[in-house]
Amino acid sequence: MHNKLYYLVDWLGYSPSDRTWEPAETLNNAPELVAEFHQCYPSKPDQNSCNMARGTRHQRRRMMS
Repeated sequence: MHNKLYYLVDWLGYSPSDRTWEPAETLNNAPELVAEFHQCYPSKPDQNSCNMARGTRHQRRRMMS
């Protein structure tokens, strides 16, 4: 679960107790819902910000080696 973006998903037809954390890449078939989420919560991390953070850490490690 480290260094990956996850979304808490409410499944249609299921109760809130059936929510699951899903990695962003498994939600490729729901881009509208992901975009709607980020419109409502613009300060939340998205796939781009997670990739940038990973790249920054990788660059730091390379520089320190």
